[in-house]
Amino acid sequence: MEDRVTEVNRLKGDVNKTVVRLKYIDEERVVLCSETGMFGFDWSGATRVIPESKLFQPHKPETDYGTLSSTVEHEYGATTAEYFNLPELLIVAGCTDGTMHSFKLPSQEEPKTLCEHADVVSKVVGNPLSKDTFCSASWDGTVQLWSIKEGGIDFTTTIEANKPVYDALWLTKDLILIANSTIDKGVVSQADVRAKGISAVFELDNATRAVCRVSENMIATLWDSCQIILIDLRATKERVGAIDTAERARPHAVDTISEGVLILGYDHFAQLWDVKLNKEVWRNKVLEADAVNAVTRLSNSAFAYSTMDGTLSINKIKS
Repeated sequence: MEDRVTEVNRLKGDVNKTVVRLKYIDEERVVLCSETGMFGFDWSGATRVIPESKLFQPHKPETDYGTLSSTVEHEYGATTAEYFNLPELLIVAGCTDGTMHSFKLPSQEEPKTLCEHADVVSKVVGNPLSKDTFCSASWDGTVQLWSIKEGGIDFTTTIEANKPVYDALWLTKDLILIANSTIDKGVVSQADVRAKGISAVFELDNATRAVCRVSENMIATLWDSCQIILIDLRATKERVGAIDTAERARPHAVDTISEGVLILGYDHFAQLWDVKLNKEVWRNKVLEADAVNAVTRLSNSAFAYSTMDGTLSINKIKS
């Protein structure tokens, strides 16, 4: 795969602005969340200096420049975002001050504040099997459930996780997988929406930071021990393998591009890892930038990663 990955576009943001998370919308658009909490559209994808943390169309070769619209600013950094394809595109963003905000695009309405967690909102994620519900996870040790209605967004319930929650992933309509940790104890837990309870799936003596689905029956979990641990989702929920990451470096971000293929972000490089082959299949060094701290799948043959200097790289995998 080494010679099949091509960078098709590179978008440079404002200097020294950290992009903390990417959110896939479709093959042509991706949300960037940064320490400035700004969002918007750029319809060209041309390589030029533009404000960071915008909603980009990564590649449109027939256009040299586009226009920027629907910008939203927040005095605190944005940490996470989710979108919902309603009559208008609805974005729900979580911020470092514990607040969440919703706004419609391309509407110019002011964002609406939904709630306040007691700490950083680490993840907002929609339920893929129930399009009108989503959850928010926070460092305050809770997972909150929300319902989208015609008149707005309503809070429904809180699930207590008892440890800071760093990531969340819907497994079924009523089950959420979460990564919740203290400094010296990490737990991958399963939150039951109906029972409003939580049970441990896997534990380790260091923090877990992220979870993603590798295949129907397998998840990957990112740990401070410089490992990606693979867990079988079936009845036994056993550890079925581990990826000893490159040079024993701790990855900052992980996502699944296609079944069994992960994109990982490290200091100064991004990496593709094939779980079935158990080996690295591509690496791209980022020599003049800081950490690759956000990655996302765009399609089975495309992915994006961003670096702490605000650069977004769009890459395609040739068949």
